[in-house]
Amino acid sequence: MTSHTRPRALTLDANVVIELHRLGMWRKFCKALQVTVGSIVASECRYFEDSDTGERFDIDLEGQAQKGEIRIVEASVSDLTSLSVLDKMTYDGLHDGEQEVLAIMFSGRVSGCVLCTGDGTALRGAVLGGCGDSCMSLEAVLGQLRMKYQAREQFSEATFTQWWRNAQEHRMHNIKL
Repeated sequence: MTSHTRPRALTLDANVVIELHRLGMWRKFCKALQVTVGSIVASECRYFEDSDTGERFDIDLEGQAQKGEIRIVEASVSDLTSLSVLDKMTYDGLHDGEQEVLAIMFSGRVSGCVLCTGDGTALRGAVLGGCGDSCMSLEAVLGQLRMKYQAREQFSEATFTQWWRNAQEHRMHNIKL
């Protein structure tokens, strides 16, 4: 599994972007790390709703990218062909934004990036593509930044570890086939 050294650069899945906004930690997080999001994730993350009040809050990743606060990267057609290493079940379980982020990781175009996701299928895709050691849970990343966070289950280190182990088993099964 990951060594959990503090990442310099982080590629985020949409659910992590929304969670950080929901917690009010997004700006501080972006100041602490070099944040990269895929172009599809940037277009998906337009707002989030407070689950208690129903109030809607805007998210403007493109505006932040224009100010140089984050980086938005678009996968090329060549990058997307790297997804052929995934089995059908994994590929079909990925959202478009997750496919793009994984394709960028597999291509190596954004070097040194660590994927932070709260999605088991995205993590399985990273493991199958040989990038499983370049992934971290949101709880682990925030812990390294010394940002207090009571992790919801899908963002916890315990859930991440279970998903990671399952993905490794899935990978070993696919290699034997």
